[in-house]
Amino acid sequence: MLNGSPGAESYEIESRNVSSGLETDPKGAVSASFRPRPRTTFRLESSKETGQLSFGQFLASSSLSSEIITAGAVALEPERTLRHTASYDRRFGDVGVLRFELTRREVENPVHTVALSDDVIIAQNTGPETVDQARASVEFPFERFGREDLILIADVGVAESETVDPVTGETREVSGITSRYWSLGLRRDPGDGKLAWGISVGGETEGDDYSVRRIRESREDREWEAYVEWEPIEDLRLRTSLDGPGKQIRRSLFFASIREAGLAPSFIAETRQRVDRSASISVEWRRRENIEITGSLSTSPRVREEESLTPFGGPAGPILATATDTTPEATLRIRIYR
Repeated sequence: MLNGSPGAESYEIESRNVSSGLETDPKGAVSASFRPRPRTTFRLESSKETGQLSFGQFLASSSLSSEIITAGAVALEPERTLRHTASYDRRFGDVGVLRFELTRREVENPVHTVALSDDVIIAQNTGPETVDQARASVEFPFERFGREDLILIADVGVAESETVDPVTGETREVSGITSRYWSLGLRRDPGDGKLAWGISVGGETEGDDYSVRRIRESREDREWEAYVEWEPIEDLRLRTSLDGPGKQIRRSLFFASIREAGLAPSFIAETRQRVDRSASISVEWRRRENIEITGSLSTSPRVREEESLTPFGGPAGPILATATDTTPEATLRIRIYR
């Protein structure tokens, strides 16, 4: 099966009756899918998108003399994204599915901050970005063991990216890309019964984020989460969920001047955040004819945060620790309808 959706997009920047001129960019998508056997699908897809400049970039491109300029930037062109995807989808049973997906994303004219001097920082188009991502996921029902209501869920993804640092000129990863993540879980669907439950665990590593005088690294982990859902009588449903403790680590490198190759940071700031367990319970009673009542009670987790600021190469600095406690929250919703 072949599908296509070609098109075009036009845009124009105008300031004080001075126009940058009408620009037109082609866009669209094309895809091809193939089914070698029932419930198995291979798919290839390519698409092109054009991103408009933001309002802030419109202002950056306008001078007080009513001329369309780039405020010192080499260019302020819209971003253009080309995306290629190859996927495999295999379904088995009523809910079982196995998926693989490979994606390449190429971005032209991404807009980032660039320093012209210590005092002048502007937004301008920078070097192209390439992001390659791979993802695999599976939902596996235990039908062969006589437990079609029990399902194993797994999901994993990795990413590699490359761009040219607009500040130092070095090759590096693209800012903000999640380099890897994973999750593993088990759930029981209610089926013909009245009880359902699930539990999962996972984590992810975010890519570095670069700016003119700072580099930030971050990582987030959620140890586990679980839920139980029970319908003791028709139209009455109880649900309890638990979130295990989680943690987030953010590490920032601060530079005394504009970043350059081989320049060591002046300070290293680190923030460690720890979130305690939390729980919630809800009760839903619904009459099919005209009324629905939902009540819930949830506890907000205790959050502990530790911050430190250390001179590069020097002894560890003092740690500032804070803890935040909040009271439980209760809600009641009544819906009447005809």
